Amino acid sequence: MKPGRINLFILACLLLLAAVCFLLQKENIQTRFEFFRFPHPKDLLCAEQTVEQYDTDSDTALISSSPVIQEEPSIKHTTQTNQTTTINKWLVLPDTNIAYFNPLFRMMHPHYKLRIMHYGDSQLEGDRITSVLRERLQSIFGGGGVGLIPALQSIPTYTLSQTISPADVKRYLVYGPKDMRLSEGTRYGMMGQITRLEETTVIHVSARNARNYPNASRFSQINIYASDSIRVQIITKTDTLQATKQQWGEYFYCYSTQFGSTSKADIVISGTADIYGIAIDDNHGICVDNIPMRGCSGTVFTNIENSSITPFLRKENVGLIILQFGGNSMPYLKDGNDISNYITALSRQINKFQNIAPQALILFIGPSDMAANIDGQMTTYPMLPIVVDSLKAMSQSKKVAYWDLYGAMGGYGSMTNWVTKGLAGTDYIHFTPEGARKVGNMLSDTFEQLYRAYEDQQKPREICDTMQNISTEIITPNHSITEQSKAEH
Repeated sequence: MKPGRINLFILACLLLLAAVCFLLQKENIQTRFEFFRFPHPKDLLCAEQTVEQYDTDSDTALISSSPVIQEEPSIKHTTQTNQTTTINKWLVLPDTNIAYFNPLFRMMHPHYKLRIMHYGDSQLEGDRITSVLRERLQSIFGGGGVGLIPALQSIPTYTLSQTISPADVKRYLVYGPKDMRLSEGTRYGMMGQITRLEETTVIHVSARNARNYPNASRFSQINIYASDSIRVQIITKTDTLQATKQQWGEYFYCYSTQFGSTSKADIVISGTADIYGIAIDDNHGICVDNIPMRGCSGTVFTNIENSSITPFLRKENVGLIILQFGGNSMPYLKDGNDISNYITALSRQINKFQNIAPQALILFIGPSDMAANIDGQMTTYPMLPIVVDSLKAMSQSKKVAYWDLYGAMGGYGSMTNWVTKGLAGTDYIHFTPEGARKVGNMLSDTFEQLYRAYEDQQKPREICDTMQNISTEIITPNHSITEQSKAEH
């Protein structure tokens, strides 16, 4: 090819590229993990580089339904010695009420069974974060087992080995792919998924990783929750038990068994029913459920029929519901209107839980830092800080607690550091096992700090009660002596 034609071809390519940049300079093209922006032609031609600053005020103003909290101070409490202690600066309590979790702590006792439900997106898969919180709480307050599991476990976990036979049973989800929805009704149960059994089915469960999770590896109670009447038998190394049936609702049955502590069991189910879940617990102490929902943004609970979830929340002493969502929505939140709509949808989910489980406290955990490729660099999603502030404001308006995972990680740009340190994967979204364990420990530390504050609050009351008892013991004898003296005179 002649040099003139080559030059003409190159010039044509440059002109075409300039035209594309000019037409798409204000448009961002985004996939699930990538973020593309076309520069203005002058940016390519000018020698001086400029850095575009994100104007948070202008976009924040669009979120009319959720006032933004720019900065949340550390939550503090004063002990009886007048010393001020910082609880956790990433925890936002309703109206900075340090006593918000007190009703929960009053029920945390080795002889009392209390359940905590931890819902979340794929960050929870494998029981990676929840397992740390569960083990820490069970070490302090007693309890055992891994809590709720689905009859068909699609994602292996750190804490339990599980098989089902026959293996071709059907599973239906309220989240995820639409082809996995129920064709009739919305009774998805408290886990947002059901396993449909149509013949005798054997589910084998066996604790694993007992060295790191000694409490979760031992259990003495198994409950099966089903939509219809079935027959359930539990087989352990030393016992073969027929489960006791209780009907908690028109479409909600509980089959319970208690036995000597064990680490493995076979669950034999005969009959046709949808299984809402199986609880593997001790009959006392803390139970902590890990409920991951891959691809979910946390807005699906209003799509679950109450008859398949309310009986569990009311009967199983659920004291705390943790909702950990937001990450899956980030790639699709482009402006303030998108964020406002998302916040409104989340508010409806909290309304539902407050209505069907009024006895339970709620803790919302916002998204972690997440990064996308913007102008060739891995950068925090532009809307993420605004989403976090909006979630804090929503939590305040709903009188629920909020734990700022984004801030706890280090805030803007922290995901890049976590990837460098091996705490997050190269998708710049999901934690590695080490990172998940770190998050679990940070969350557990928060609860332990809150509990220490609760204990500090109780000490003056205990002293007053003790003094009152002593006073009563002193006054009563003297009163008797006085009456006796009057009688003698």
